[in-house]
Amino acid sequence: MRARSFCALVLAAEAITAGCGYRLGYPGRAGVRTVAVPIAENQTLRREVEFPLTEAIVREIQRRTPLIVVGSPEAADAVLEVTLSRFEERVLVEGESDEVLESAAILTARVRLLGRDGRPLLEERIVESAEFPAVAGGAAGDVAPQALERIAERVVMLLEEPVPARPAGPK
Repeated sequence: MRARSFCALVLAAEAITAGCGYRLGYPGRAGVRTVAVPIAENQTLRREVEFPLTEAIVREIQRRTPLIVVGSPEAADAVLEVTLSRFEERVLVEGESDEVLESAAILTARVRLLGRDGRPLLEERIVESAEFPAVAGGAAGDVAPQALERIAERVVMLLEEPVPARPAGPK
């Protein structure tokens, strides 16, 4: 009896929210169930940042979507290409003895999702800035992992199918 009540409640909630434009579950792109994520391209002077960025993107895909990450582009429905073109770190607040108290990172990345036929399903540019308090005894470079996590979150948000705009009503 409880199972029927629960199912009825879920169906009612889905029917109500469907009229408002809400969806239950991951609104992925049509036909994309598997994705290959090659190592991000790094065009910045910041060395080896592409490896933790790629790892963060894969973790975020696995955590937030039903997509299956595959190792080979040939085995994937789509290939996610990420190019990091800007990575700047700045000290915002210094202490009396020049220790970093707060720093910021500004990152710019180009994101492309290519279908099996090589045509782009998505092309976007992401700019992310983040301010972080320094870890005790840390340096300005300690903002990198947190900033990369934010970029990874934004990349995965882009993988969702865009919600169609509602037509304008009468004025």
